[in-house]
Amino acid sequence: MVEAVNKHMKYYYLFRKDLADMEAVTKHLKDAVEDYNGKPHGQLHGFTPQEVFKGAVPLANQFQQAISNARKERMVQNQEIKCCQDQK
Repeated sequence: MVEAVNKHMKYYYLFRKDLADMEAVTKHLKDAVEDYNGKPHGQLHGFTPQEVFKGAVPLANQFQQAISNARKERMVQNQEIKCCQDQK
């Protein structure tokens, strides 16, 4: 797992920046770690690393009902948009 985080840090944060010296790298990594820990991760089933660190328990099906409801709502909204466009 550490290798995955290391790769992510390199390719999404470090290699995309032109960092002049080690001081710039250190400062940028501090911000990168905060950003990384604040984003939901698929392996954590929608939780952020920070939430899991603080005790949240990622369960595979925890958000399944919410995702299903959101999908249905998007379909309704898309149909409403299509109907409005057809009426023009």
